[in-house]
Amino acid sequence: MTRETKPKAYDWKARDISDWNTTTVRAYLKARHEEELSIPYVPKNFKVELGQISHMIKNYGPGTTKAFIDECFRSYTPTPKYPGLSFWFMFTYMKSAVLPRVLEKAVNEERNRRAKAHIPKVENVDDWL
Repeated sequence: MTRETKPKAYDWKARDISDWNTTTVRAYLKARHEEELSIPYVPKNFKVELGQISHMIKNYGPGTTKAFIDECFRSYTPTPKYPGLSFWFMFTYMKSAVLPRVLEKAVNEERNRRAKAHIPKVENVDDWL
């Protein structure tokens, strides 16, 4: 019996977002940076960036991490002095303004999904038992 294998970690287009890891997020970030800003992606500090990406994935999940990156690109205006955008910058300077918007949007989408599916809101876990 053959075992199904996942696409390579850096192949963000082929991987399901639930399977994204730090390598996948970095590959997505690099591609998005080159697409949006038309310049190569240059991280401030590779090791620190991996830690920050790992922190985001562990605490918020890969979907929220991707949404955070997308919203940071939407919010960022390049300048001659700072033409690029690194994850370090996003995490350090943009997180407090951008992440709450991303999380609020995710909560609203979940509420809408539950309302459409008529999934009752559970106040107490004992209600399910």
